Amino acid sequence: TVAAGVVIRQSPGPGPQAPGTVVDLEVSTGPFALTMPDVTNLTEENARAILAAAGFTAIDTVEEFSEEVLEGFVIRSEPEAGQQVPQGNQVTLIVSSGPEPVAVPDLVGLSTADARQLLDQLGLVLDVSSQTTEVTAASGLEGLIATQNPSLGETLLPGEVVTVSLGVLRQ
Repeated sequence: TVAAGVVIRQSPGPGPQAPGTVVDLEVSTGPFALTMPDVTNLTEENARAILAAAGFTAIDTVEEFSEEVLEGFVIRSEPEAGQQVPQGNQVTLIVSSGPEPVAVPDLVGLSTADARQLLDQLGLVLDVSSQTTEVTAASGLEGLIATQNPSLGETLLPGEVVTVSLGVLRQ
């Protein structure tokens, strides 16, 4: 309850003393526990500054994917805002690294409806090119997706586009 640097007790107590008497002072190092401030939705830099000003010295950072919180901003803290934290204990900032990348699936051989449904589930967007790709009857790709860009296994962020072209028989 006493701020850092303020005398809590002295010995001997107040009053006249003989010259040369040694006086022992007990000085506060600050509160034993600090209240964790709310640093959610702040940049990591701002959150660290607020924590340092509140007396926190052991601050760690962990990154986590988030579709709701922008990259570089605090998603939450551990311990949570409002909790009492023993002075000197480590606190952790969970900082957004942005949305999690998605691996592009193999769309070749699918109908546009099936490809759209699959991409919707992954948060990706289907773009059907007006240009077609010539295929053979033996390929079985007539009227189906014949090519895609980006290709299978490449990663995109949610909301990005996969462009496909439909197969048409060679003349």
